[in-house]
Amino acid sequence: MKERLEFIKEMESLFPDAFAQIDKYERGLLHCEMGAFRSYIEKKMDEGSEWYCEQAFRFIESCLSQAGPNLENAIEVSFIYDLALGEHNERRYKIVKERMPQSIRAKMVHIREFWK
Repeated sequence: MKERLEFIKEMESLFPDAFAQIDKYERGLLHCEMGAFRSYIEKKMDEGSEWYCEQAFRFIESCLSQAGPNLENAIEVSFIYDLALGEHNERRYKIVKERMPQSIRAKMVHIREFWK
């Protein structure tokens, strides 16, 4: 079962630039760390970095499949739910539709029909 420490170590290793965005006030608070990761991915979506976003979505999918209760909650609330309710535009839609694993996208569609 994967929890915060494993998630943070993997994120730092795989996405060091995203990890660097976690500030000193967010560090150690799983939902804040997850929110910072999500915000960074949203920025990459807005830049059109499709491959980077796909890698991040696959990372989230992998973590969710192994997550303990705290990590699962942080992923579902502070990544998937907040991403689904965040800004929705054509660039983000294209990346979600073409690059996001179906298991994660289905959760986003359940929250907001726009992502269908």
